[in-house]
Amino acid sequence: TTLFRSGVRFDATRTADWLCIRDGAQPTPVEDSAGQILPVKLFAKPEDIWDVNDVASQFPDVVTALLESAPQSP
Repeated sequence: TTLFRSGVRFDATRTADWLCIRDGAQPTPVEDSAGQILPVKLFAKPEDIWDVNDVASQFPDVVTALLESAPQSP
C-alpha cells in the first residue's frame, strides 16, 4: 500500500500483528538474508497504537517476510 504522511510518500504493509513502513526518513538499518541494508520501520500491532516503538532491528526476519509479500509499487 502506498501512503502519504505530511506530503511524503512511503510504502506500508499491515497485518494483524505488524506495520512495516519502507521510507527514506530516518530509517532503521536492517539487513535482509543477502546482507542488503533495508530502510524500514516495523511496529508491533495492536500494542503500538501511535507507531513510536520501531522494532525492525529486533525482528529482521519479519521485515524480510513482509517486504517479500508486499506488492511492488510503481
